[in-house]
Amino acid sequence: MLTWTLTLIWSMVLLGAAGVIWLMLGTFRLEQRRGDFVSAVTHELRTPLTSFSLYTEMLEDGMVPEQKKAGILCQHAAGMPPSGTPD
Repeated sequence: MLTWTLTLIWSMVLLGAAGVIWLMLGTFRLEQRRGDFVSAVTHELRTPLTSFSLYTEMLEDGMVPEQKKAGILCQHAAGMPPSGTPD
């Protein structure tokens, strides 16, 4: 009877340890997914802001003739790349 009880207790301890390991691995995977998501969102937000900032600097520095300024602003607002702007 004693060996049966000890076997049952050790089985439960091993099962509990396996459950803790499984939960820890799940937590690590979830943390990795969260990091990937934050990285992707940050990139997606930074890209349009950077291009808008660069277009604004071009306009402020006089790199674009007056007659093209309105067209560039309208194209940028519509999400289209400006055509014929200096590189």
